[in-house]
Amino acid sequence: MSRRTVAWIVGLLCVLALLPAGVARADNPIVQTIYTADPAPLVYNGRV
Repeated sequence: MSRRTVAWIVGLLCVLALLPAGVARADNPIVQTIYTADPAPLVYNGRV
């Protein structure tokens, strides 16, 4: 195969890899829990 053909095939495979495989389901998220860096409460104007 020529270089140009190989480049087209690689480009096509890259584009196909970036396409979503299916519809994302809201009831099964990838990230199920969000953690913050500091879970301590914030004090603003003397109030928590």
